[in-house]
Amino acid sequence: MQTNKDDSAFPIFDSSGEYYHGGLTKREHFAALALQGILSSPFLNPDEYAYLAIEAADALIHGLNKTE
Repeated sequence: MQTNKDDSAFPIFDSSGEYYHGGLTKREHFAALALQGILSSPFLNPDEYAYLAIEAADALIHGLNKTE
């Protein structure tokens, strides 16, 4: 199964099985998780933090899709 960066990180289904796309995308969620670790570095400015978090999220999505 391929991982799409625009898929919901936490999809919600109602009682009839109808899918609702809401909240964070997988890319946003992965970037937020990466940012937690990146923020521990005192040597970067805020623009570098954001860039590295997004790059890490994209690399993770690419890696997940490559393993199948």
